[in-house]
Amino acid sequence: MSDRAAASTISLLALAVMLVLFVPALSASMGSTAQSDAGELAANVTGESITIDYDEPQSVAERGDAYSETVTVRDANGTRLEAGTDYRWNDRTGELEWLASDETIEGESGEIDYRALDAPAQSETSQEFLVPFTTALPWLLLFVAGLLGLKLADEGWS
Repeated sequence: MSDRAAASTISLLALAVMLVLFVPALSASMGSTAQSDAGELAANVTGESITIDYDEPQSVAERGDAYSETVTVRDANGTRLEAGTDYRWNDRTGELEWLASDETIEGESGEIDYRALDAPAQSETSQEFLVPFTTALPWLLLFVAGLLGLKLADEGWS
């Protein structure tokens, strides 16, 4: 094999290795960007009445795929209650667990403000075509570069 063919083979293999590393990194960054979207606002609820019950978590009325991470909860007098002291909020299920405290009285009603979110829509194209394609593309390019390298090693550029 001539020096020219060896240099060309090394260049092609270097290109293939760069593509093998670059395409999955690009795919991963695009995927993480799409997944970081928490969803669109389905409802912004203020002043929803909720009963204080220490035994059972209380679900909010508005259904969503997820909920805001923070909520505002007030007792019957309008006093703002503290997360972790007076209640626990589950932003995945939309449930409020009441904690026995000086500010909460079982059986009384309170109010909650929250946001219900819809999951982001994922197109069929991105799920059924782009993900498998970006996974297979680097390996296909590496295979083609290997075949070209073998051909060039045997025959050279001429």
